[in-house]
Amino acid sequence: MTLTDIGPTTDPAVLSTAQQALATADALAAELAAGSAERERSGASLLPQLRQVAESGLLSVVVPAEHGGPGLSAAVKVEVLRRLSRGDSAVGQLLLSHFVIGQAISGLGRQQPAPRIYADILAGAQLGNASAERGTQTGLDRHTTVTPRGDGTWVLNGTKYYATGALGAKWIAVAAVVAGREGETATVFIQPDQDGVTLDLEQWSAFGQRGTASGEVSSCTQYVEDIARARAAAGDDAPELVKLRQYFDHPLLVEMFSDAIAAAAATLPAELRDEARLIFTAHSVPIAADERHGPRLYSRQVGYATRLVAEAAGYRDFDQVWQSRSGPPQIPWLEPDVADHLTALGEKGTRAVIVCPIGFVADHIEVVWDLDYELRLQAEQAGIAFARASTPNADPRFARLATGLIEELRTGAAPLRVVGQDPVAGYGFSVNGELCSPHCCGTPS
Repeated sequence: MTLTDIGPTTDPAVLSTAQQALATADALAAELAAGSAERERSGASLLPQLRQVAESGLLSVVVPAEHGGPGLSAAVKVEVLRRLSRGDSAVGQLLLSHFVIGQAISGLGRQQPAPRIYADILAGAQLGNASAERGTQTGLDRHTTVTPRGDGTWVLNGTKYYATGALGAKWIAVAAVVAGREGETATVFIQPDQDGVTLDLEQWSAFGQRGTASGEVSSCTQYVEDIARARAAAGDDAPELVKLRQYFDHPLLVEMFSDAIAAAAATLPAELRDEARLIFTAHSVPIAADERHGPRLYSRQVGYATRLVAEAAGYRDFDQVWQSRSGPPQIPWLEPDVADHLTALGEKGTRAVIVCPIGFVADHIEVVWDLDYELRLQAEQAGIAFARASTPNADPRFARLATGLIEELRTGAAPLRVVGQDPVAGYGFSVNGELCSPHCCGTPS
């Protein structure tokens, strides 16, 4: 057993019908849901949960009948994955590659490696992926190569990133180009413990949310790197590309969130509205990332936006917390976590909360799942009335905000900012991938 393999399993259950597969998925989802929130908070390994899936026989639902599997329809396979994800979304994400690749290789019929891989799946093996690379122009570009040798074997050479589905996998599908054959691609199946293969799932980067209003390690630096790379590829005819300035203190952003808080409060029972605790939440980052561009730049920007919005909404008392941390548990991230904070409020007797996702400009998965589902469920179980303020989404004011930033750039007009107590620096426009400030994206201080 490797550090990333689910290891040997007992004989997996045999599922031969759609009804058996769906019933098994429902039962297992209920088990997975029991500890999913705590596993997410603690960063616990999901290998035990992946082993449960393997032993349940659900991995084999991708195997066609001609290879000894149940031969289920694609619709049933998708439904099995959906139900498992309902129990623990992280498990569903890890298994997505298994279901996609398991379906894809069915087109090989009896041609290798399909028979060998399907036989392993029936014995409890999981499939993973390794496709994404850095420094490519599109998602289909590849630097990884596979080169034929004279003895009929091949040499695979390259590095992949974000191979989430590789955790627990016995076989990993690696996308590559065939060296010396222009335009020809290949999918190579490898095993994590093969000689020459290194799978480092501790090596990860803090992902900034591309939709945030504040500067953060990826949401800022990654933009300017991508712009510079794209212009270099386009050559002398490359157009001028501009990254708009940060807008965490823009009057329209403050106004939209303030109005959203009022609308959320109105959904609470009338007798609880005045006592509801206002909680602002933003995406957590590693503390090292928060310090990278100056003393706590990201957390201070979020805190400043929080104070501006709270004042505009008429709240003197409020809380600032964080959410959606990931990565190894030994790496410290910004705290407190929103779920832990809600637990503490419940223990103090809080009867109602209004949650404002100040760090997000759209209702994506980390809002609708982490807050609308998981946090709301936690609140209901604790007897706490729950209301969530909307993000800007398609609010016309958000479009006006964006066009206003463009107009500032075009005319040289002074930036529109709300001035509050202890203002925080916000960095400006970046042209053609240049750094907007040496303190923001340059050498860490």
